[in-house]
Amino acid sequence: MNQIQVIRTARGITQEQLAEMCGSMSGQHLGKIEKGEIDIRTTTLFAILRALDCDLKDLIDLRGEKNG
Repeated sequence: MNQIQVIRTARGITQEQLAEMCGSMSGQHLGKIEKGEIDIRTTTLFAILRALDCDLKDLIDLRGEKNG
């Protein structure tokens, strides 16, 4: 499970709900992001951060100590 999925499920939010909260994104697209099947655009990343009300450091290990 990647960090987007971990935070999303901990908050009881479905892929479809988060996609809708982000604006013009489908649940299918979000699923591909969560599985690492597609690269994420910066604008999409920030939309997800705003929708989940979290910081970049919550999703990405900026020190390179762990995968995720």
